[in-house]
Amino acid sequence: MSLEPDIPLRCKCRKHAVTSLRCSRCSVPICPDCSKIVPVGMVCSTCLHGKQIHIYQYGTQDVLRGLGASLLVAIAGGCLLATAHSFGLMLSIWGGLLQGYIVAEACLRVTNRKRGLVMEAIVGCSVVLGLVLGCLLISDYQGIPLEVYLASPYSYILLVIATVVGVGKVRNL
Repeated sequence: MSLEPDIPLRCKCRKHAVTSLRCSRCSVPICPDCSKIVPVGMVCSTCLHGKQIHIYQYGTQDVLRGLGASLLVAIAGGCLLATAHSFGLMLSIWGGLLQGYIVAEACLRVTNRKRGLVMEAIVGCSVVLGLVLGCLLISDYQGIPLEVYLASPYSYILLVIATVVGVGKVRNL
């Protein structure tokens, strides 16, 4: 018993051709006559000519949504990590991993998994700004001098790990 419906797939280019073959890059149904053989399988003519797939095409609205969501999550995470600044190396490592992952995931979710250099820059800048603004907000609120955060090497470890993890997740590493 199959989970997919028994509706036959039609080729993207030749609508009358029934097929069960899909492009190995974009998963569009293609018939054997329209497909091109490449080292990774069979691809459609659009993927063969190197046109960008939909996850690398984004508009201003996607960029603004990604920026807003990732900044909001990054600032919240930065405040949380700044309150626990004195827990040492393990918190810096795990906090950086979680901060980068969660900021990148927030950006990817609101942009419908859009990727590319702009999205990587948004996540990287949001992680850095979120941690810096989180430290500023918490130092203001708790009366802790900002030099405490700047003097700690763990703050820099957290910053680097969070940025690398966030950009790597958007890059799909």
